[in-house]
Amino acid sequence: MKIGFLSDLHITHNADMIEQVLDIMIEATSKAKIDKLFLVGDTANNYKMTLEFVDMLAKLGIDTYTVFGNHEYWSIDYEKAQRLNHDRYINGKTIELDNNNVVIGIDGFFDYSFVTEVDNVYTRQISTDKNQLTQIGIDSSDLDRNRIKNYEETFNAMEELLLKQLEIHKNKNITLITHYVPSEKFVLYNNDNVWTSINAFMGSKRYQEMAESYGVKKVIFGHTHSQFNETINGVDYHCNPIGYKSFEFDETFRERVKSRLKVFEI
Repeated sequence: MKIGFLSDLHITHNADMIEQVLDIMIEATSKAKIDKLFLVGDTANNYKMTLEFVDMLAKLGIDTYTVFGNHEYWSIDYEKAQRLNHDRYINGKTIELDNNNVVIGIDGFFDYSFVTEVDNVYTRQISTDKNQLTQIGIDSSDLDRNRIKNYEETFNAMEELLLKQLEIHKNKNITLITHYVPSEKFVLYNNDNVWTSINAFMGSKRYQEMAESYGVKKVIFGHTHSQFNETINGVDYHCNPIGYKSFEFDETFRERVKSRLKVFEI
């Protein structure tokens, strides 16, 4: 069985018509002979468009599942997301590939730990007060568009869902997909104090801790729009996002999808 992963498709930005993206996806997955496809958040700027896109792929024979990223949460709050009745939205759910291999999905969220719990020359130059960091996120990032009402409660609720699935499947080969960044090793710290402050909203150290604690084999994530493929403490981490056309890549969207489609065979 071959399973494929794509993150940060941003179809709202990268294509004029959804039919173009469907054609590109059919070509890429057919060439790679994908049996199941997992979209790791920020597929579109609206959760309804993301779910419609996943349904379209499924009707075309591409067995597709998704979690949400921050862009989907521009149009829905967490409480409503949890009430969605959609089999292909797998936040807090598990897809069993066979008797020994599973994919666990969690949208993921942030807990400020990439700033408040990371001590380096850059974090020492900025405030670690969560209220001040949040205001920076509202002024400089996408927190002003985010529909989530209580950040701490949402993070804790997602962690509880994830831990439940990890415990159930702890004796299997687990691939974890989450939109948010699982380790401070994958965020950028520099002399730009605003940028360093925004790292507070990139993800959480807890995801790496949970992955290591439960012997997760692979973690697939997005959100950073930077590419990473490396192993830390026995866990393989993969981030191969699409990003924004004409801003972060010059090749065609079609070529970008084909080159960033991450495929594993089990």
